[in-house]
Amino acid sequence: GDVYKRQAYALYNPNVGYCQGMNFMVGFLMILSGYREEEVFWVFVALTKYKTANDQIQMNGIEGFYMDGFPGLLVAMRLFKEAMAICTPEIKNRLDDVGFPDELWLLKWISTLFLYSLPMSMCISCLLYTSPSPRDQRGSRMPSSA
Repeated sequence: GDVYKRQAYALYNPNVGYCQGMNFMVGFLMILSGYREEEVFWVFVALTKYKTANDQIQMNGIEGFYMDGFPGLLVAMRLFKEAMAICTPEIKNRLDDVGFPDELWLLKWISTLFLYSLPMSMCISCLLYTSPSPRDQRGSRMPSSA
């Protein structure tokens, strides 16, 4: 039933298991696919891993967002902060000055690939590399669970 569906990736990859944030990705993919569960499962697997030419599984994609210690997530947060220092230094400096912890905002943004905080139409546009119309930027938000 539903419990198995939610835990399918954890059963497939017990080294990673299930982690908060996966539900946003799976829910988003379910909506995009028209709720084709098996297709969504394999797309999620592809997002988390890929095979090299010699069929060795590599830790690439977003698997590191969900692994013990969150190594990929920590790298992505560091890269985001570095980009923020270059692109919007005044915002980064202000957040640093007031002592606003990254974990309060950046962790959830990145672990859900921004699905938690951006309108659905904008997330779809990012995925498809298109620009939403101004009217669509108000779009609906992701449901809170998958």
